[in-house]
Amino acid sequence: MFKSLFQRSSTQQRYLKILFVVLLLLGLVAALMPTEDLPKANDKMMHTFAFFGFAALLDMASNRNFLRFQVPILLGYGILIECLQYFTTWRSFSVADFVADALGVLLYWLLFRAILQVKPRYA
Repeated sequence: MFKSLFQRSSTQQRYLKILFVVLLLLGLVAALMPTEDLPKANDKMMHTFAFFGFAALLDMASNRNFLRFQVPILLGYGILIECLQYFTTWRSFSVADFVADALGVLLYWLLFRAILQVKPRYA
């Protein structure tokens, strides 16, 4: 059922890569906005769900190795956000936010790669 989501033509993968980059940029804008402009919600859950979605989208858009290529991109993006927030006066660096980001990527890997096996576990 889910495997068909991950078997894309090169054109579809290209569009998914564009969507991935656009969503990363929108996420970066949202992450750097003053907190009073953001809806009130559980921040760590938002991080976890966002990075679960980013991991799924990147995995659909790329045939590159998940652990060696995609995970470093996703976690690097999470670190970038936290580092940029450190330099704002209205946001702050948070290790807990980064842990929530990593948890989202891990949950994606466990569900789709290890349990449902939509792609080889270590590919």
